[in-house]
Amino acid sequence: MIAASQNLFPSATAFRDLCHLLSPDLRRPATIEGTRRLDWGAIAALSQKYNVDPALGHMLEQGPLRHAVPGSTLQTLEAALRDNVVRNLSIKAAAIKISRALNDAAITPVFFKGTAGLLTQLHPSTGFRRQLDIDLMVAPDQEFEALGVLQAQGYQFCESVNTDNGIELRGTSNPDLQRALLHQFRHHHHYPPLTCTGQGFSLELHRHPLPRRWQHRLTRQLIASLLEQHDSHGARFTVPTPELAIVIAILGKFASDGGRSRYHFPLPQALDCRAQLNAGGAALDVTLIESLCGSHYRLFQQLLDQLMAPEAQLSQPDSATRRFLYMMDLKHRRPSLAALIDRVGYRHQQMRNLLRDPGKLLRPRV
Repeated sequence: MIAASQNLFPSATAFRDLCHLLSPDLRRPATIEGTRRLDWGAIAALSQKYNVDPALGHMLEQGPLRHAVPGSTLQTLEAALRDNVVRNLSIKAAAIKISRALNDAAITPVFFKGTAGLLTQLHPSTGFRRQLDIDLMVAPDQEFEALGVLQAQGYQFCESVNTDNGIELRGTSNPDLQRALLHQFRHHHHYPPLTCTGQGFSLELHRHPLPRRWQHRLTRQLIASLLEQHDSHGARFTVPTPELAIVIAILGKFASDGGRSRYHFPLPQALDCRAQLNAGGAALDVTLIESLCGSHYRLFQQLLDQLMAPEAQLSQPDSATRRFLYMMDLKHRRPSLAALIDRVGYRHQQMRNLLRDPGKLLRPRV
């Protein structure tokens, strides 16, 4: 339990404190006293677990809160931010290079998720968002041509390999293994991940931004109407509008990857959505988002308000939101219960996949 100001941090969990610390308005000097007694070790560990340690490093680096953080913790977070700046610059350069190569073949790629935010400077710092891979999509009749262009740029389909340091993606030039990987991913909404020698990240060419469960809500025609064209360093590409970016984040992560069924609040996507909501401003078509996301948007929006709103004057959450917050807090306080909730949520997610996309569960050995 963390002894924190109840006005600033209504929850006693380090996860809730982390969410509040990622709120931009919490940089005000009046909040420093409430953060001096926080469990910074637990907060820093959670920020690494949820892949937001560079974002936390940025928030602390930019305001007076940095004086309330132990020196070793602050150094670790600021180092994560610096390292992520270098990594993201490399990813951004690779995305622009890929875009140029595709443009030469008369293909205009669509970058989305973190890649789109990185290319359009969605966040206040290049290193703010930890980027795991490059996500892009092309017109359906250009997919195989795009794969050829990527392979000509040195990208190869890769397989997951267990190493002493965890799972590593390794490219393969073995034709039989390439065919097996294509067969394995035939029911996925993207092709097998690709990797290029010397790069510490992978690339995913998508057939659709969302799993099959949601594709009927987001047709190709609707996607085409919700894209913005950009030009950068001689490259031409498109990215989703704020409305489309929010829909992809909520349906593609919160609703599809077990976030809702496992009572898991995805912080990177929450930061993206908050930035997109600000970018859209008064012109944001909330009605469109609600029509595509249904109850998932209302729940995600209320969670965003309850966990990351800078002020204490919040609207009363509905019963679904209160249940989610209660179960989420239980998970962070009781690890054994968290494992049970995750197992139940995983089974629930698998049952939905079995009903809506059974082929995805049938993975032959490669």
